[in-house]
Amino acid sequence: MRLPSRRMSKYVSPQTSTMAWLLFVGLIAAWGYGVWNSPYAFGGFTAVLGVAVAYQMIATRAHLRRLANERVGESICTFAREANCRENDSWAVRAVYEQIQEYLGKEFKNFPVRWSDDFERDLKIDLEDVEDIIAIEAAQRARRNLANPHTNPLYGKVKTVGDLVRFLVSQPNESMP
Repeated sequence: MRLPSRRMSKYVSPQTSTMAWLLFVGLIAAWGYGVWNSPYAFGGFTAVLGVAVAYQMIATRAHLRRLANERVGESICTFAREANCRENDSWAVRAVYEQIQEYLGKEFKNFPVRWSDDFERDLKIDLEDVEDIIAIEAAQRARRNLANPHTNPLYGKVKTVGDLVRFLVSQPNESMP
């Protein structure tokens, strides 16, 4: 018998490879070298970039707070009703819902996600992050195999949260332990 989705395991992130750490250290060293050789140019570039990133983060947080305030009282239960768990795997539904909240961060740990939320317009999540982070984490939790996603009819068509759930449901199940 399959466990209820609320008992599904959390995402287990892989260990960071030595090569990734070396790349990170190399980038920091290159930035430090640039600051050392041309402090005004690199300092000015870093300051402008920092201000732009800070402005974007503040605007995104304000947008998400406004959305959350409009959705007071909504939860995973509301989302599951929208998802129609008789047609969609409840594990995929919960995994997508919780991994989006995890991606949004501690401030939005209980963010009320809706089935129709557009990743870019509503949640301010880049579609590459959906593909490279959220989908992989949700697939691991829902025990869905992403080895060959190109055969999925929804491949490249994921724009909303509901599309991601349907995409994962269309992927084959991994064997149960």
